[in-house]
Amino acid sequence: MGEGLELEQLRVVVDGRVLVEGLSLTVDRGETVAIVGPNGSGKTTVLDAVCGLVASSGAIRLGGEDIHGLRPAVRAARGLARSFQTGAPVGTLRVGELVDLALPDGAAPAWALLASAFGRPFEGRRPVGELSTGQRRMLDVALAVGGTPVAVLLDEPVAVLDGRARDAIAARLIELAGGGTCVVVVEHDRDFVSRLATRVVELAAPDEVAA
Repeated sequence: MGEGLELEQLRVVVDGRVLVEGLSLTVDRGETVAIVGPNGSGKTTVLDAVCGLVASSGAIRLGGEDIHGLRPAVRAARGLARSFQTGAPVGTLRVGELVDLALPDGAAPAWALLASAFGRPFEGRRPVGELSTGQRRMLDVALAVGGTPVAVLLDEPVAVLDGRARDAIAARLIELAGGGTCVVVVEHDRDFVSRLATRVVELAAPDEVAA
C-alpha cells in the first residue's frame, strides 16, 4: 500500500548505556508489526525514538519523508500517533475536552471505541483525573487510534484491560490496518499479538557499553 514507517540502523544511547543498537525495520502500509522481548530490550525506547522523545541516530522515515530530527508535535502532524503505558494524562481537562483537542478533525471513531470497550457511552464531562487506571489506558488508546494516522504506535495497549476492551481495540486496529495505517504494537500479551500481527519482531537486551 505504499511507503509506511522505516527505521534504518536506529541507535539510542542514554547516559552511556546502549538501549537500542542498529535496529532496522520497515512497516508497510496496512501491516501490523508486534515488537516483543524481555524487559530492558528497548521496546518502549524504540517507540520513544520514533516519536522524537529521546535522541537517536540512524534514519526514521514516515510515508517516504525523513522525520528524524523533527519535533514530536511536527511528527504527529505528519501522521504519527502514539499511546503510552501510563494512559491519558491527568490534568484539569474533562474527557470530552481532551478528545476534542487530540482529534480536532473528528472524534466519532474514538467515542465509538470507548463505548464498545465499556458497553455504554463514555461520559465526556467527567474530569480525566477521576478516571480509573484502566479507563485512562483505554482513553489514551482511543485518542491514538481515533483518527486516521499514517502510523500508530501502541505501548502495551491492553494491559489492565478486560476482554471486552481488548476485543474493541483489536477490532479498531484491524480496521485501521485495512485502511492502510501502519500499526506497531509493543505488547507482552502473546494471545493479543497473535490476533493482529502479520509479523513479530523480537528484541534482545543489548550489552551495556559506553557511548
